Amino acid sequence: MKTEDKIAIRKDRLHKLIVNGKDNNGAQRRIMREIRNLEKQSGTATK
Repeated sequence: MKTEDKIAIRKDRLHKLIVNGKDNNGAQRRIMREIRNLEKQSGTATK
């Protein structure tokens, strides 16, 4: 699976968690961290 695909999947999951609005035991922070790390690896990091 390409890095861009992995990022897209995680962004979709993050969006669903944010919309849900419930406490999710740090899952949002973990997913945001994974997205940042994947973007750094692929060189597509945004500021």
